[in-house]
Amino acid sequence: MREIVQEILNDPTFIEGIGWKKRYFQANEIIFHSSDPSKSLFFIEEGVLRVTVQVELENSKNLHPGICDMEAGEIFGEACFMESGVRNASVTAITDGYAVEIDADKLNAYFDANPVKGYLFFKKLLLAIFERLKQDNRRIESLLAWGIKANDLIKYL
Repeated sequence: MREIVQEILNDPTFIEGIGWKKRYFQANEIIFHSSDPSKSLFFIEEGVLRVTVQVELENSKNLHPGICDMEAGEIFGEACFMESGVRNASVTAITDGYAVEIDADKLNAYFDANPVKGYLFFKKLLLAIFERLKQDNRRIESLLAWGIKANDLIKYL
């Protein structure tokens, strides 16, 4: 992913300050909240970020567990390519660092003018999403196993 992102950012037709910008962050800084408008995606250059979601429990109690940590070389915020245009999780910095924030509309226009780069980008993005899905499946399996053990349901299997 890093190679295609760098190639796009180095293209003189995809201008820094218009199509993209560096976004510096400090530890504990919120990059965006769940349900914020989704107009850009991010490529992490340096630092560690955590994705959190809201889990509603009974009696109006809410938890905000971290579901994964991301580091340099990873991309996130691709919900900006969806019709809803709304973030589906929150992202918070664990360490200081910076990411490249890429405007989705400008990137789509760039891909219209450069379809080969668009194809390569989305191919890499799809691979990254599939890898996340595999990791999520492993997490779900672990949670199910934990829930069965914690509730002593194993004797009924």
